Amino acid sequence: MATVTVNKTSLVRLFFSFFVAFIIIYAWDFMVHALILLPHYVATKDVWIDHNVMGGRGEFFALHQVAYALVFVVFYDCIRKHITIGKVGGKNCPYGTGIAFGGFLGLMSGITMAGFYAYLPITGTLALSWFIAEFTKGLIVGLVLAVFYPKEIK
Repeated sequence: MATVTVNKTSLVRLFFSFFVAFIIIYAWDFMVHALILLPHYVATKDVWIDHNVMGGRGEFFALHQVAYALVFVVFYDCIRKHITIGKVGGKNCPYGTGIAFGGFLGLMSGITMAGFYAYLPITGTLALSWFIAEFTKGLIVGLVLAVFYPKEIK
C-alpha cells in the first residue's frame, strides 16, 4: 500500500493552485460564454432553457467550475510527481508538462463539447468555438499550474 506524505508547502501550493485555476476557469467561461458566444446563443435561443431559469442555476455553474478546477489541479499534482514531459527540441522545457497536461485535458473537454453538435440543433461554428475554447482553457490552466511547480519535485 502506498503512503501519502503531505508537507505544508505542498498543501499551500495545492490550495493556491486550485484557487488560481478556479479563477481562470470562471473568468474564461464567463468571457467565452457570456460575452464572445452570446450572439450564437441568442441565434439558437430555442435550444437553451430560459435565461431567467439559467440565472437561477448560478450555484450549479460555480460548483461545476470548482469541481473542474479541483480535479484538474489534484490530477496535475499527482501526475507531475511521477511524469515529466518537458523536452522541446531536445532541451528541457520547464513548462512542458503543464502545457502537455493542460492540452490533453483541454482536448478531451473540447472533443466532448464539440460532440454536442451531433445531439443539439446548433451550428458547426458554435461546436468548433466550444472545442477551441475548451482546448485553450486547458492549455492556459496547465501553463499556469506549471508556474507553481518547480522543475524538480522531491
